[in-house]
Amino acid sequence: MVSFRDISDNSSVELTWEGPASGDYDTFDLQWTPRDSLSITAAQPTSRVLGGMFPGRLYNFTIRTVSGGGAKGGPIANSQPIQRSLRTNPSRLRNMHCFPQSSSSISCSWSFPDSHWDSYTVEVRQQDSWELVYALRLARDSTSLSLENLQPYKRYNVAVRVASAGLSSPAVEENVVTMIDRE
Repeated sequence: MVSFRDISDNSSVELTWEGPASGDYDTFDLQWTPRDSLSITAAQPTSRVLGGMFPGRLYNFTIRTVSGGGAKGGPIANSQPIQRSLRTNPSRLRNMHCFPQSSSSISCSWSFPDSHWDSYTVEVRQQDSWELVYALRLARDSTSLSLENLQPYKRYNVAVRVASAGLSSPAVEENVVTMIDRE
């Protein structure tokens, strides 16, 4: 059995496994792809804390027991590997700003996140009633959004999440008020 546990803000996880029920072994070999330069701390003989993971990235881990070798450089035997995968959550988008464009429209823009991601999810709610006005999925290369057909002089909450293979970041939120209708 192999399990993962988040340690801190999506960049570190603790990887824990069970040793073999029988047999002789000296240590465990842990490998991963992609070969990012992760920091490794041996918390216990059968666990490692891995730090410096990149947001939104899929990591593939291989664990096996190692017997032999030793100080005299004898033969080495490895067990069959156990393989598991983990995708870290994507990070939030950056620098989001929303502005009124008219009495019935607003626009928002942002910078790409420092993350692997495939799309954005957007929820727009009228703040007074918390009624959902828009629920959208935007393409990966989107950095702006225009929202039309809104009510004059109403406050709207725009929440944007970064998505990566079904996982999402915490929302970045902006509140914006449409202009007064002068007609």
